[in-house]
Amino acid sequence: MTKGGRIRYTPAERARRRKANEAGMERLWNAWQGGASWKEVARLRGRGGPTAAQMAVRRWAKKRRLPLRSGRVYDRPARAWELRRAGWTWKRIAEELGYSSEQAAHKAARTESGKRGAEMAAEERIRRSEEMERLWNAWQGGASWKEVA
Repeated sequence: MTKGGRIRYTPAERARRRKANEAGMERLWNAWQGGASWKEVARLRGRGGPTAAQMAVRRWAKKRRLPLRSGRVYDRPARAWELRRAGWTWKRIAEELGYSSEQAAHKAARTESGKRGAEMAAEERIRRSEEMERLWNAWQGGASWKEVA
């Protein structure tokens, strides 16, 4: 039944369509995990090009926290948070995890830290104070600012 040009589905039909879409996305994801190219996945999908297929499959996998072909779980914000805790710079984190900028990596880690409470803030303060102490001691020891930085 249509109303205003929109198709209205019954709850049973919506459930059936959702289940079919889920099965189709899982089939595409399994094809990609099995080594198919994005072009082949797009052909299986039946619409759009390789980029659209890649975006759809990755978004589907990300929502379900499924492992990617490399075996990693798709959770970049948590990984960014862990790398920052390990002392990595934002620039290095952005390059490693494929963020578009340092700010994007920082925002993702900050979002993740909000999920994990104040743990990151406390560790960041400690890490910064240790870094400042290291710089101060090196400078007091006679090193130039160029050597210290």
